[in-house]
Amino acid sequence: MQLSKNLWKSYTETIHAFSDAELARPGLSAETVHFLTDCGLPADCQPCLAFEKFVDKRISTVNEVLGTSEKELDNYLMIGTNGSGAPVCIDLAKKNEIVYLDHDQSFERVFINASILHFARCLMHYQDFMAAENGGRRYTDAELQKLKTWLRKTDKRAMDDGSFWTGELEYLEWERAI
Repeated sequence: MQLSKNLWKSYTETIHAFSDAELARPGLSAETVHFLTDCGLPADCQPCLAFEKFVDKRISTVNEVLGTSEKELDNYLMIGTNGSGAPVCIDLAKKNEIVYLDHDQSFERVFINASILHFARCLMHYQDFMAAENGGRRYTDAELQKLKTWLRKTDKRAMDDGSFWTGELEYLEWERAI
């Protein structure tokens, strides 16, 4: 993957990139900082994800964004939200894994990807998959299986039971059946 500010250009016009100063937080890996400064994240993308800067001066913990004081939420730097408004985060306690915190389940941690690079790769492939469907054509079982295989190849845990990507693909299968 070529890391540059043009990474998301074919997917969206609005990119949220961070400065080094905004990412001055203990626990952020060099890989994560490099990606967020050089590439950033799309303002919004499939599957119903939105990314933004929540506080102007630096990347913020879930507590800082939501105005809460749950000690365990200090380990999560909030980079966005999912379609139901749950925080999408970098987990500082787990080597910068990307997760979301299910606010309907007492902020239960749900694995998305092992790193920001794995996350970007999975997002781009999912965008490409959905773009083909949005042309009015329904995807085939073989195409869905290819997407599952690609996600698993990109991040071996992406399709684990209970993960974000497993839930998203189960939803696609359900939606196609109705």
